[in-house]
Amino acid sequence: MMYKLMLLNLMLIFQFPWGCNAQKPSSAILTDEQWWQELSEEWKQIFVINYNLYMDDVDIFKIGLEHLNRSVKSGEDSVSLMNTSVSEYHKDSHFKLSYQDFYARAVRTNHVKVTREIDLKEIPKIKKFYMVSGPSDLEPLKRMPDLEVLIMNYCGISNGMIGNHFDCQSIGSLKKLRILNLVSSSVKNIKCISSLTELEELDISYTQIEDIKGIEKLDKLKMLSCGSRIKNISRISKLKNLEFLKINGAKHIPDLSALKNLRSLAIQENEMSIVDGSYRINNIEFLSQLQSLEFLDIEMTSYHGDLRELNNLTKLKAIAIPSSVKDNDVNSFIKSHPEVIIINAHEFSF
Repeated sequence: MMYKLMLLNLMLIFQFPWGCNAQKPSSAILTDEQWWQELSEEWKQIFVINYNLYMDDVDIFKIGLEHLNRSVKSGEDSVSLMNTSVSEYHKDSHFKLSYQDFYARAVRTNHVKVTREIDLKEIPKIKKFYMVSGPSDLEPLKRMPDLEVLIMNYCGISNGMIGNHFDCQSIGSLKKLRILNLVSSSVKNIKCISSLTELEELDISYTQIEDIKGIEKLDKLKMLSCGSRIKNISRISKLKNLEFLKINGAKHIPDLSALKNLRSLAIQENEMSIVDGSYRINNIEFLSQLQSLEFLDIEMTSYHGDLRELNNLTKLKAIAIPSSVKDNDVNSFIKSHPEVIIINAHEFSF
C-alpha cells in the first residue's frame, strides 16, 4: 500500500510540475517556447536582429568599417593606421551604433535582404552577436554556447546613466569566444575572463575594471585594449602572442620586452599626469626592445627627449609623436627614417 502511494505521488509531481509548491524549471531545461516567453521585449528584439544577421551571414566588421569610412570622399584614402594614430583609429573603430541603429544600417546598405520571423531552433547556432547599448542582464547569452564573437559595448547604460553591473558569470560560460568587445563604464570586473581561453581579441577600455587577475591565462590573445583604473597592469607582460596593445592611462608601463610579436602599440598617460608627475612617461627606452613594431603612438605622453631609442625599430611604418619633442629631434628622426610616416607631422616645423 505504501509503495502504491509513493508511486501515485511521483506521478502527480511529474504530471503537474508547476503546482503551488513546485519550483519553476531552470532556463537550462526550459523548452524553446518557454524560454522565449520569459525574455524581456528588449532581449527578444536583440535576438530577432541577430537571427537575421546570422541568416544573411552578415559581416559585422565590414559594416563597422563602412561606418568608419562613411565621410571619406571618392579618391581619398580609407581610414587606416597609415594615416591615423593607433589610439584614434582604435577609438574611431569602436562599435558605437546601438543594436537598433546597426541593424537599420545593415538593412539600408542591403547587407540584410529581408527581416524574417525568428526560428528559435537556430539560436544556438549563432556565432556572432551584436548588442551594443543593450541590457546588463546577460543570462540569455547562455543559449548560445558556440558564440565566437560578442560585441556588447555600452551595455548597462541608459540615457547616460549606469544601471546594473554586468553578469560576468554568463560571459564566462561562452568558452568558444574569440572576440569580446566590452567597452562600458558599467563593467567593474572581469573575474570570469580567465576561463575564456580561446580569446584572441579583448577590448576592456573605458571600463571601471581595476583587477585583471587571470588575464595571463589567455595565451591566444593577440589584441588587447585596457583602461586607466587597472592596478596590476604588469600581468599583460605574460601575453606573449599580443600583436596589438593599447594602454590608456596606466600609472606605470610594465615590462613589455617579452612581447616579441607586438606590431601596434598605443600608450596614453593618465589624466592625473597634469597634477602628479609620477604619472608622466618621460622615458621610452623600453621601446627599443619591441623590434616587431610597425605602428607606434606615444603622442599623448609627456615625453620630450630625442628619438634615438627608436633606431632599432627597423619595421616601423608610422608613428605619432608627442608635441613636446623638439623640432630638431623630429627632423633627425625623419632623416634617419625617411620611410616612416609621422602621423601628426603638422604639429612640427621642418
